[in-house]
Amino acid sequence: MAAGIAFCYMTQLGRYATIVGRPLGDYRLIQDLAILDSGMDPLRTQVCVRTTEGEDYGKTLVEMGAQTCFLHAACQSEIPVEIRHRIAGT
Repeated sequence: MAAGIAFCYMTQLGRYATIVGRPLGDYRLIQDLAILDSGMDPLRTQVCVRTTEGEDYGKTLVEMGAQTCFLHAACQSEIPVEIRHRIAGT
């Protein structure tokens, strides 16, 4: 699950840079996701961006990546989960 969220977020960072026509340079993402018996801790994401475009561009890039990442959006709201199982032959 964490790998999917990271991939989606990284894709959105690249898309934003392409859309605005500005270089992205080197970027990395580190996530911390703890899944416990009692539930899931908040997802913590750290984005490291190296750019010659300045700090404001870096901040905007990270914000836009978060706003357009579909999986980050899904994690920000409660999603009801229903699990059904069927045992063969019953």
